[in-house]
Amino acid sequence: MTLAKCLTCLLVMVLSLASAQLLFARGTDLGTIRGSVTDATGAAIPNAKVVIRDLSTNTARETTSNSQGEYQMFGLRPGAYQVFCLRSEHGKS
Repeated sequence: MTLAKCLTCLLVMVLSLASAQLLFARGTDLGTIRGSVTDATGAAIPNAKVVIRDLSTNTARETTSNSQGEYQMFGLRPGAYQVFCLRSEHGKS
């Protein structure tokens, strides 16, 4: 192969890799809310139902806290949210 062909192949490979990086490196505008559910004494509340409501659309999504009282919700659009939790022994908080 001639030098020109080698340089052309190298250039094509570099441009291909660079364009692939641009395609796969696209960001997302979705966010995550995470937190922990605790009682008044600071003890973790496992298995609490956590409701996250989008205030602009009034749509709600639900998740459950884990054994350490932690929860997280992925894929939320930018905006204002109301977060509350429910547990039958503790009521709404």
